[in-house]
Amino acid sequence: MAISAAFKVTSQMVVKSRGRSKTLSVGTVAFDSATGYRFLYVQAGASIAQYDACRINADLTDVRPTSAANQVYIGVAQAAISNGAKGWIQIDGKCTCKVVVATAAGSPLVTNGTAGTLALADATGFAAPGRGTALVTGVAAGSAIWLS
Repeated sequence: MAISAAFKVTSQMVVKSRGRSKTLSVGTVAFDSATGYRFLYVQAGASIAQYDACRINADLTDVRPTSAANQVYIGVAQAAISNGAKGWIQIDGKCTCKVVVATAAGSPLVTNGTAGTLALADATGFAAPGRGTALVTGVAAGSAIWLS
């Protein structure tokens, strides 16, 4: 499915199928043909701010910002999603995410105690598997990362 650049900046989307509008189902994965990046349609179980790293539950209806160290995160919200609303999170490719300022380019990223924010993986202890790598030195408000 091809999507427009506006896809990344809107939290809700309706697609047209054979001339008719169709509301998407939670769990739909969309592929941006311009960038090659993938997005997952989810339902928020809490308010999610733009650029929050997100964790999910099994049925994708209780997606929340990460909130503690060692949580497995699935992707990053490129637009805010209200509690109970449905929206898109990016699950693959280059995107903007909240990270701690001390993060260095090339560092693997994991969750920490700050909601929706990623930090350097701790080499001395356990860290849940991360999906992201810092592309630039961290800027708390939002830094470029690579999701894989």
